[in-house]
Amino acid sequence: MKIFFKFDFKRAFFSKKTLISSLIVLVLLLIPYFSEIKFPHPGLDGINYFIRIGAFSYLPFIAPLLASIPFSNSYIIDKEKDVFSKLFTIIDPKVYFTSHLIVNALVSGFVFLITKTILLIFLISAYGINNTHTDVVGAFSPIYYKSKIAYIIISLLITFVSSAAFSTFILGISTLTKSKFLLILLPLFFVVVTAVILPNTGLVEQLNVMTLFQIDIYSKITGIGIIFYDLILFSIGSFLFYCFGYKKMNKVI
Repeated sequence: MKIFFKFDFKRAFFSKKTLISSLIVLVLLLIPYFSEIKFPHPGLDGINYFIRIGAFSYLPFIAPLLASIPFSNSYIIDKEKDVFSKLFTIIDPKVYFTSHLIVNALVSGFVFLITKTILLIFLISAYGINNTHTDVVGAFSPIYYKSKIAYIIISLLITFVSSAAFSTFILGISTLTKSKFLLILLPLFFVVVTAVILPNTGLVEQLNVMTLFQIDIYSKITGIGIIFYDLILFSIGSFLFYCFGYKKMNKVI
């Protein structure tokens, strides 16, 4: 299990798809940063700049897609290449599916966590940390006014978990439908429906998928709501991957 997990993790983490996703995340964060430094805000520290950059970035709009790109359609690719006929003579299918589920979640989470952490470290190095506060709303906002450091750590961890959960959801859907095109279409469709259509109908903002990747978008969003949303997405994805991947494969074998 450990040997295959390391192999699976390396091929996902060091893949071109992961690199491309990470670079896009970085670019989408740097664009508002360069706009911010044109009009300096005296007194703002690195953490406040980081929060402002997130608020003005287009990243939440395509974050679901970027979370899905690295490894969510890898099962379909392996199946098309007939990898399983030889692979399952060496390892148990359970090892493959367990490793795949974990690696997909981890790598998708790291795409955002590592990139955002690098930017945060740069901003703190450049602007330091002080006691100045800006207006922050949404999930965990009370924590911000008590400890900005604690708030930003929670924000990064939520982004990691949300990315892992959404990519697992897409992994399950792609396994069910056997369609690689859904990797692109479904995340975008999810954003349009939950972030554009539903709010305009007066339905709850808690369904907005963008809040999973930017926790201060709406004032009514709660931490429990985000965690529950992530749990639902991860559960659905894991269930579909198990039923239409592992269980179906066992019947064939």
